[in-house]
Amino acid sequence: MTAQRKKAKTGDGSYIRIMRLLNLILKMQNRFVTKKEICEELRRDKRTAERTVARLEEMFGTNLERSESAGECVAWRIVGRKLPPLPVATDDILLLNRLSDFLYQNNQESDAERLKRIREQLSHALENAARAEVELELLEPAEKNIFRPGLKVEIKPDVVWNIRSAIKNQTLIEVEYRNKKSGKTNVNTLEPYGILYNDRSQYLLARHCDGYFGDDIHHFLLSNIISVTPTDRQFKAMDFDLAEYMKDSFGVYREKPYDVEWKFSAKAAPEADAFVFHPDQKKIKNPDGSLTVKFRAGGTLEMAWHLYTWGDQVEVVKPADFWDRAKKAEEKRWK
Repeated sequence: MTAQRKKAKTGDGSYIRIMRLLNLILKMQNRFVTKKEICEELRRDKRTAERTVARLEEMFGTNLERSESAGECVAWRIVGRKLPPLPVATDDILLLNRLSDFLYQNNQESDAERLKRIREQLSHALENAARAEVELELLEPAEKNIFRPGLKVEIKPDVVWNIRSAIKNQTLIEVEYRNKKSGKTNVNTLEPYGILYNDRSQYLLARHCDGYFGDDIHHFLLSNIISVTPTDRQFKAMDFDLAEYMKDSFGVYREKPYDVEWKFSAKAAPEADAFVFHPDQKKIKNPDGSLTVKFRAGGTLEMAWHLYTWGDQVEVVKPADFWDRAKKAEEKRWK
């Protein structure tokens, strides 16, 4: 299954569903809309479209006009401009604010701007918009005290936007890239497959369109990308599943997986027990109160960086030569 076809099996967020319904209502105020168009707008099946129409009849009553053909209703439109109150509260708006700030901090400016626009539209749609604005003015300063500290790598917004557009449209991109080790700048024509985010850095996952390096997927630091130029040249994507691709990795670095076993002290065990170090991890609570965590993955350097945060409260049981591996990985990183 190609990368652009495979969808994560998770439901759409409630705000996305609200915005799709709102867009549908606005469209129906201008013209008749068919059941097929309702399905496309909501991205749902015919049964959901029928339930939506029934709900709209409850909401708009006689203002929902029907168009019939051969005795069968084929389309609907809304007469009048007044929308019914939406089930949105000020807490929901504040949640959107926090999500928008989080996206800004993680170099996803275009998505953050979209959320801001949604926030503005929803705030005007509240049942008592005037009172809601007063509440927001009082609560928003307090919300600004919620901050995610730490490093942030500056990445050009148009770089991420052009990459995501190319992934969606399955088109090649020309990437001007500065190599971290050599310092040289090259222009590469790439097939983009995904973007990896972590606390330290973000990467474009792509392969060279000319078969360079044996068609392997490569990691390109977003912060080292000088520019991304879109093209109208489409490519046939290979089978690629990001979750499958990363399942043997502790972080973003690719490395041959090996058996890992960490033992946290009794003092650190309660905190460590709250972590998911790896999706396939196994936890063992020992009689002395300590906690053993086992999993299989590669990514020695990122494991070492994380383990340093635990100080002497964690012991690396496997592999026995882990710290030697970490030293070699650090040296190799800059060669």
